[in-house]
Order: sequence, then structure tokens, then C-alpha cells
Amino acid sequence: MTNSGGAQTYKTQADNFVCAVLPDTAFHQVFITPGGVIHLRDGANSQYVTSTAFLFIVYSDILLRTGQSVLCGAQPVPPARLREFARQQMD
Repeated sequence: MTNSGGAQTYKTQADNFVCAVLPDTAFHQVFITPGGVIHLRDGANSQYVTSTAFLFIVYSDILLRTGQSVLCGAQPVPPARLREFARQQMD
């Protein structure tokens, strides 16, 4: 996935999004409710929760197939952590 410039740009942007959402990274920017659910907007927040969970599952599958992990600075985040967080959002 990282052989071409376009794929590397995609991975960098996807990693940045994951790092901004996961609460256990130094780059965390998204509010997490006391129940552990991401909160992006008042009103129709469930659409953001479900779409983020879906993206995390799909991206973790891609990372597993290519033998990669998310890089949050120098901190590697394994694909299993993305799945765990996605499941937490749905439970």
C-alpha cells in the first residue's frame, strides 16, 4: 500500500484520522463521552459513531492484509486496536 505516492498520501491521512480519534494516542483530538463513545456533533452524533467504526474496521483489514500498522508519531498502533475501538463504539 505504500509503494506509490498516492497510496502513501492516503495512508498518512488515514493514520492522522485514526490518531486524532483514538484516546490513547498523543494526537487525540476527538471528545470521548464518559461511556467511551466519540462525540463529534450534537444532534445526530450516531452517524459519526457508526461511520467512524466502519472506517476503522475497513482500515484495519487493509492494514492486516498489507502487514502494516498505524503510526501516531513514533507510536505504532496495531490493526487489532482499531477493531477493538470500533467494537467499543458499537457496544
